[in-house]
Amino acid sequence: MDFVEKLPKWLRWILCPISSVLALIIVSLLTRLFIWFQSNWLGMGEGAWFDEVWKNLIAPGITGFATIYVGVLFAPSHKKIVSLVLGALFVIVGGISLLGMLGDRNWWGLINVLFTIGGIGAGIYSTFEEEDKLKNLN
Repeated sequence: MDFVEKLPKWLRWILCPISSVLALIIVSLLTRLFIWFQSNWLGMGEGAWFDEVWKNLIAPGITGFATIYVGVLFAPSHKKIVSLVLGALFVIVGGISLLGMLGDRNWWGLINVLFTIGGIGAGIYSTFEEEDKLKNLN
């Protein structure tokens, strides 16, 4: 990602939250496309057990991880703080949506949000690990 590092710092700060939201949208669309392909072309029916696992466990985890990872990728410095702030914002949005799901007894939606939060946590953990490795190299 050399092109990101060639951008001016002020532009990278502006692109940090924008890229995070775009990653959320793009990865969500790609995982939904994959799920659609698997349901319609690979013979897995709508509502099948594996289809529900993909929709509500795997895809949200990947999406949550990607939102943090891409947002931190654009941050020119303070990557740990950026990952925590982005993670907190997305967890707050997820927490707000949990209230409606609990009221509707939408258990798959609840699991979906929890796995998204888990993916966000994995993205934050990955950022901390990467920063610690870079710190130890210097």
